[in-house]
Amino acid sequence: PGSPVQAQLGGNSYNPALAADAAGGVWLAWYSNAGPAGPGIYLQGIEPATGAPIGTPIAVPGSRSVANNTAQRLALVGDPTGSGARVIYATQNSVAGPLYLVSWSPGEGAPTVVARPTRLPLNVYLATARHADGRLWVAWYDDGVAAGSGDGYYAKLGNARGAGGIEVPLGMPTATATP
Repeated sequence: PGSPVQAQLGGNSYNPALAADAAGGVWLAWYSNAGPAGPGIYLQGIEPATGAPIGTPIAVPGSRSVANNTAQRLALVGDPTGSGARVIYATQNSVAGPLYLVSWSPGEGAPTVVARPTRLPLNVYLATARHADGRLWVAWYDDGVAAGSGDGYYAKLGNARGAGGIEVPLGMPTATATP
């Protein structure tokens, strides 16, 4: 509250993510259940010096799906060669339909499929980073209950949009004793 961008967020807003791009820009992505175009994920440039919003929020395609709700997690990474950002999020066409992790950046039509997890929990945990050569790393938690395969973390190094590559099961962190 009180920040210049607060009025842009619309309704109830959740799970913000920030990223800086190679041109010095700052980007903000968030989920809103009452945004300018209805519920979904939004992306907006932020003036680095003042925090003021630049332009109007952009509705991220496919983010109004049943996979997205107030528990939706998203990941954001800045463009490594210029201005812009890439949003990574879950999408699903119907409750019984397949679930996908996708990535999207302004100027692209449809999102790019990154992975098709067995099952994501209600709180979708995602992380992303750029490899030095510009390819996209994406990591997520798959609870695997639907296929009976158990749960664990996965990572994938795809092309600049996250497509291709091989999903690598990382398993679960080992338990440690508390002091």
